[in-house]
Order: sequence, then structure tokens, then C-alpha cells
Amino acid sequence: MHFLNNLVNPESGERLTLLYYLLSFVSTMLVTYMAIAATGSSLSLYFNRKGLKKGDRIYRRFARNLIDVAMPGKGAVAALAGLPIVTIILIYAELLYNTNADVTNFITGSAILIIVGFMFLIAYRYSFRLEGFIESYKKLTPSQKAEIGDASIVDIDSMEVSAHQTRRRAGLFGTVLLWVGMWAFMGGSNLALNGQAWTKDAGMFAVLFSWTTIWSFIHFITAAVVIESAAILFFFYIWDGGLGASNDEAYSSFVKRFAMNAGLLFAIVQPLIILIDLTLVPSAARDGAVFGLAGLGLLIVFILVHFFFQMLKGRKIRLGSYAFIGVVVMVGAWMTAKGVSFSQSNRAHYQLMADNYDKMLSELPEVQTAKINGEDIYKQTCSACHRFDRRLVGPAYNMVLGSYEGKMDDLENFIMNPRQVLQGYPPMPKQGLNEAQVKAVAQYIMNVYQTEEKNGTATYTK
Repeated sequence: MHFLNNLVNPESGERLTLLYYLLSFVSTMLVTYMAIAATGSSLSLYFNRKGLKKGDRIYRRFARNLIDVAMPGKGAVAALAGLPIVTIILIYAELLYNTNADVTNFITGSAILIIVGFMFLIAYRYSFRLEGFIESYKKLTPSQKAEIGDASIVDIDSMEVSAHQTRRRAGLFGTVLLWVGMWAFMGGSNLALNGQAWTKDAGMFAVLFSWTTIWSFIHFITAAVVIESAAILFFFYIWDGGLGASNDEAYSSFVKRFAMNAGLLFAIVQPLIILIDLTLVPSAARDGAVFGLAGLGLLIVFILVHFFFQMLKGRKIRLGSYAFIGVVVMVGAWMTAKGVSFSQSNRAHYQLMADNYDKMLSELPEVQTAKINGEDIYKQTCSACHRFDRRLVGPAYNMVLGSYEGKMDDLENFIMNPRQVLQGYPPMPKQGLNEAQVKAVAQYIMNVYQTEEKNGTATYTK
């Protein structure tokens, strides 16, 4: 949807950084809820069919409770799925401004599938309420039914047939659309990491059936089972008093056993999946932060395994709250790692956007842009870690700037893309400065150094 280019403008470097953080946050919200919705509706379909086939009330009750958690209401669905995915589309439109990337096309297609899927699931959830009305009617005495009349009996029979048909069709269509929608979402997210594919028509088939997209979808499916398991324990027993599962010992035992076993089994395989996921990150998108977030994800998974095992062993259901918080943090680490990878793989475009923003401001005659002052940038950004005459966090400027005399391009490049050079000093983090700001501060610190060198005062203490 390249027409979105007409709705956005180049952004400053600071705002682009903020958009990356916002992208990670809303993606965490969307993926967490979609895991609950897609897995919950799938399990609901399965247990409803199994319950009807075997005439088992526990299975049928479980199916109804699962869809209640997956579909808490139209407002909740709009807030947890609709709003986040629209926000993600707009963020990608901003971050990929003036590129040929089809990322927004895939995310928009994903949004359409998901929205239509939820429409079907609303009908699926309603069919359970209709069934409850029908079952209440069947419990009436013959005299009570006679008072209602034969015409109403015919309507009741028709409603029962309709409820079963709606549940089977609407539930299946809605669930499939949710899964396919998340598949398309993963395809768009992975396309965003591959800048080389932007300059050519990637093609829907090539993106959806690429190994990285398929693996991301597998990652989502397995993580979704862990998330759903934690959600069952949290919403069935803890949140707002639970769903009354504890009042029925047989039903409660079945739900706990199912959720704890499923959560433990799929949590155990997550470390391997996370490690394989790391190997598929493009080399241009790899960063220390990506590996750090992967490490955080692994730590959370090990904690989740411990929680599920302890609940299974001792039935400590209160750990369900911590398990649910843990799965949200796990998804947050995953989505933040993707956001960091996205920013790393698109550094050139990021800089181009910041430069275009500065150019756009300079071309506005009515806007008086403040002159960039290198001394101000040094005081606000650099002085926390650097002095000219002594070591702080970083080395003294008078110790290192001599090697950059006559090599201002190298100095500016180092400030823009810092790396560890001297042993015993931590690597300098990126400062988020645009090209003009980097030139100004580089010129300022070099001028101060050369003035002190000329006056014989350029001393330093290691």
C-alpha cells in the first residue's frame, strides 16, 4: 500500500527511535492476544466436537469456557487486536517511507483476515449461548412446554440445528482465518528485516513460503500453546474470581492437568526454537542487543518450565499468575528483538530518513531552525562520559583525538557507528545523532583539542 506514503512524512531520528519502541510494544500486545485467540478457538473447536461425539459435559464446558477467554467481547477484541494491528501498519508506513517494501501490504492483508476471522468467531461464541437457551428449554416439564405451544417447539428444534451448523462452520472459518492472518503477519515482519527484497517485487508466494516465514510461524504456534496454557490457568482460576472451574472437582482436575501438561511440554522445546530463530536473523540485523534479548527469552522460558513443573507436581495454581506474566515478558523479548533487528538492518534508510527530515525543515521558509551547536551537543550528550584532560567512562579526548587529525571523516564515522577500540573501556553506545549533529560535535571537540595542543595545555590523565 504505497499510497500510505502520501499520509506520512520523513521523521527525525529521535521520533524514529520512539517508533521502534512503540512497534515492539504493540506487537507484543497483538501477538500475545492472537496466541490466546487462535489457540483458544482451535482447542474450543476440538473439544466441542469431541464432547458432542462422546456426550461428555466436561469437554463441552471446556470448549465454551475457552472461547469465552479467547473472545471476551467486541470491545476487548478491538482494543487487543484491531487497534494494535492498525497501529503497526501506520508505524511500518512511517519507518519504510519512500521504499518499495510490500511490508504494509502483508500486514494489511493480515489485518483483513484477522478481522473477518473474529466476525466468524463472534457467531461461534453466540452459538454456545443459544445452546444454553435450548438446554434450559429441554429441562422444562411437559406441562411447561405445553404452555409454550407446538410452534415454539418447532422453532426450538430449528434453533438447535442452526446452532450446531453455526458452531461448526463459523468456528472453523474464523479459526482458520486467524491462523492464516498471523502467517501473513509473520511474513510481513520478516520481509521488513530483509532490505534487499525491497527493491524488487518479493511476491506473496515467495514471502509466505520462505523458510524464515515458515519458521517464524512455527515459533508462533509453539509459543502460542505455552501462552494459552498460562492464560487458561490465569483466567480460569485467578482473574476476577475465575470461571467457576474450582466448583467442579472433576472439571477442575481435567483443566489443570491439560493446561499444565501442554504448557510444560511446549515450554521445554522453546530454547531450541529460540536458538534456531537466532541463526535465521540476517547478518545485517544482528546486534548485541538481539543476543541479549534472546538470552532474556531463554531465561524466562526456563522459569516458565519451573512454574509449570511445580504446578503439575504440587497443584500450586497461584503460580498461574506468574506464568502468565512470564509469557507476556517472553513475547515482549521476542518482539523487541525483532524491532532491534529491524532497526539494525535498516540503518542506512534510518539515516536517510533523518537527513530528509532535516532537509524538509530547512526548506520551510517560515520555520526558523536553530543553528546546530557542537558545544551544546558535547555538554548534553558527550560530557557525561568524556572529558578532554582525564578519563571518565570513556578515554580522555586529548588521549585519542590526535590520531584523527586530518581524518575528520573517520572521527564522524566513529561517532555515528561507535565500536570498541581501546581495551579497558566499554564500547560507546549509539547516541542517536543525525549527520549534521555528528559533524558539529566532531568539529567542536577537534577544535578544542587543537587549540589546547597549540597552547601546550593538551594534557590528560589515563
